[in-house]
Amino acid sequence: RFIHANYNKDISLDSLSRELGVSRFHISRIFTQVLHTGFYEYVNALRINYAKELLLDSEYKILDIAEMSGFQSQQTFNRIFRDFCGMPPSAYRKQH
Repeated sequence: RFIHANYNKDISLDSLSRELGVSRFHISRIFTQVLHTGFYEYVNALRINYAKELLLDSEYKILDIAEMSGFQSQQTFNRIFRDFCGMPPSAYRKQH
C-alpha cells in the first residue's frame, strides 16, 4: 500500500524500510523472491503505467507528466519509458 500511495514521490528502499521497520535488504529479497522483480523496476512500472494514462487522457506536457509520475528528470523518464514501451513518450502519445 505504501508503494502504491507514494510511487510518484521520491521513494526508495530506505524510505520503505523505515516505514515498515525492516531492513532494506530484507525488502529487496522479498521483491526478488515473491514478485520476481527488483524494487526500482516495480516502482518504475507503476510510474510508467501512470504516465501512459496521462499521455493518453490529458494534454499535459511530457515534462509535467514525467514530474507527476515521480521521475526526477525528463531524460530519466524518456529512457525508462523507452525501456518499458519500446518508444519515447511523444511517439506513444501520437500512436495511441
